[in-house]
Amino acid sequence: MSAPAPKDISVLSPEAIAYTNGPVLLARTGPIYAVALLTVLLRSYSRWFIVKSFGKDHSTMMAFATVCFASYAYQVSLGVGKYVPVVQVDEEKYRQIPKAR
Repeated sequence: MSAPAPKDISVLSPEAIAYTNGPVLLARTGPIYAVALLTVLLRSYSRWFIVKSFGKDHSTMMAFATVCFASYAYQVSLGVGKYVPVVQVDEEKYRQIPKAR
């Protein structure tokens, strides 16, 4: 079990303040996104060239998946993956996180 996250930034060491789990989060979600996008691309290919019936839903799926992953990557740049007190110090970025969802 891990220790509870501190509520005050003054008790954190410089290493804890600099720590971010963001790259790990992106490394775990990136392959899932890639597999999902590949699945949609293969489905779109088969619908376009084999069945000859490509609908708007295929391009919509690709667009929404890309927007969702880009939004998540933007949230990581704002501080997702850090300790909450560290993120709360920069109020401007902290207020942008819910807006990015």
